[in-house]
Amino acid sequence: EIALGGSLTQFVHQDDQLWVADSKLRKIYKASINTLIQTGNDSSFSQIDGIPFALSDMTANEQGLWVATGDNLSLIDPDGFIESYDLSVDRLINADPMIYGKDQPVLIIADGLRLEHRLIDSNIDLIEDIGIESSRLQKLTNFVQYTE
Repeated sequence: EIALGGSLTQFVHQDDQLWVADSKLRKIYKASINTLIQTGNDSSFSQIDGIPFALSDMTANEQGLWVATGDNLSLIDPDGFIESYDLSVDRLINADPMIYGKDQPVLIIADGLRLEHRLIDSNIDLIEDIGIESSRLQKLTNFVQYTE
């Protein structure tokens, strides 16, 4: 049992990396899963700084950790560098590119009024591939992804 903070709301992992969001303390922590298992204490976690907090969602892929804050999308790469995108994002998932028949990584993002399927190119630019607008999307809160 490890005590990290006030209100741990989200857990995301990619390979050996684990990220934990604490909405009460407004922090994101990162740890190596193997190190965490070996040590079993909170010193395995490091805090990620530089994210404007009001975290609404996060997901991870080979580029790093994607963090949605409602009016901003940020990518924290494996070296800790943060790149911000001026996009309104409430929910996002890292989608399997094979589902879409693409060779590029894919993010699906939603802001309550619009659902977008974006490709991630080699420069980590987000290229809009498919977009859907609808006032009914305001009820969209979760994504379910099925892969066989």
